[in-house]
Amino acid sequence: MSCSSKSNELQRALEGFEERVRTLTLQNQDKQQEVESNSARIRDLESNISDFQKEMVKKDSEINDLNAKLNENLVEIQNLTSLKNDLDNQLKEAKDAANSDVSKNSAIEKLQNELDEQKKHNEEQMNKLKEDIKNYRNQVYQPQDNHGKSIVVSNRTAQSLVSSNETI
Repeated sequence: MSCSSKSNELQRALEGFEERVRTLTLQNQDKQQEVESNSARIRDLESNISDFQKEMVKKDSEINDLNAKLNENLVEIQNLTSLKNDLDNQLKEAKDAANSDVSKNSAIEKLQNELDEQKKHNEEQMNKLKEDIKNYRNQVYQPQDNHGKSIVVSNRTAQSLVSSNETI
């Protein structure tokens, strides 16, 4: 091979090599832009992740505060429920006592009425007996015009004397 052909061949190889270098340089630039774009995207994502983590910490803190308040409210609800049950029991006892008092008052009133009726009946009996005694005395102390006549006591008077002794 001659020098010129060798030189031409080397020239073509050099041009091919330069073309290949240019192509690779362009591809390298494209890849470099892609890497830069991906790096920027990664930085944005990392920033978003950091922001998200900060937000999560903040939300966790809020959730913990809300849980603490919820627990306080649950304790208060339990206390109020216990108090309500105690008050319900007291109310029931008060109603039972009131009903018992009403029934006692009713029984007392009934007994009082019976006592009043018995007193009235006894008073009537007493007045009747007093009247009978008065009549009896009048008969006994009456001047005896009819000597030899015995004192007559009616059956009714005798029965009232006997029955009044039974009830008194």
